[in-house]
Order: sequence, then structure tokens, then C-alpha cells
Amino acid sequence: MRHKTLRRRIIAVLASLNEPITAVALVDRLIETGLSQRYIGNRARVVQILRSTKGVGRTRMNTTGLQGETYTLDGYVLEDEEVFSAWAQTWK
Repeated sequence: MRHKTLRRRIIAVLASLNEPITAVALVDRLIETGLSQRYIGNRARVVQILRSTKGVGRTRMNTTGLQGETYTLDGYVLEDEEVFSAWAQTWK
């Protein structure tokens, strides 16, 4: 049950955004919605949920560090909320 609730909250956050978000930023947003860090778990758990959720897409994002170095990060975006909703209906 906890996993389903967290997954639904992740989808709600992704649906409210117009751009991709990193897993770290997503964890921060989930905390802002009232979930505790303990409930959410670590970033790896959030990434696992994102990658296994139908309707969520992953894209590569480039960012520049303070000293000018460039990093490539994974960004996540809700590609199709209807696909997620249909998939969520199959949950027992």
C-alpha cells in the first residue's frame, strides 16, 4: 500500500511540472508535499519507482557545476497520465 501511495504522489508532482525533474529534486518536492524522508526512502528507491512506472519517461539533462564542469543527469517527466491511470487500475 505504501508503495502505491508514494507512486501516486510522485505522479501528482510530475503532473504539476512542465519540465523534467531529477530524482534528488523530486525527493525534495515530495517532502514539501508532506511526506517524510523516512516514508519516501532514499533516492535510489525513488529512481526504481520512476523507472518501473508506466507513463513516466526519462530524459538526459546537462547541468554545469560551480567550477564550469558539465554533468549529465537523468530527468523524469510524466509522458502520459492516461497510461499511468489505466495501469494503476490493474493494481489489487
